[in-house]
Amino acid sequence: GTYRLKIDKLLCSATSDPITIGLKVDSLFVPNVITPNSDYMNDEFMVIGNTEILSTEIFNRYGDKIYESSTNQPWRGNVSGGVYFWIIHYTDCGGKIRNAKGNVHVVK
Repeated sequence: GTYRLKIDKLLCSATSDPITIGLKVDSLFVPNVITPNSDYMNDEFMVIGNTEILSTEIFNRYGDKIYESSTNQPWRGNVSGGVYFWIIHYTDCGGKIRNAKGNVHVVK
């Protein structure tokens, strides 16, 4: 946004010219429900964002890794319905490698 800085000290004051401050914010969209029933609506688990996705891992409720991708390929949810846990490794806007974690509900 655009801001002005105002400084007051006793009887003196000064206001700066407008300055613009830009922030880079990581943005990841990760679905929390998929319905892999071939109707082309929410059929796949795919991460969308303004960051580089390094890998995606999906685990069942027993902690077994059932899917892994290093190219951000969509997961088609070819499993029984239920809740699955994911970990996404990505590079943030500042170049640091970060992890995001969550779950996705597969509805059949």
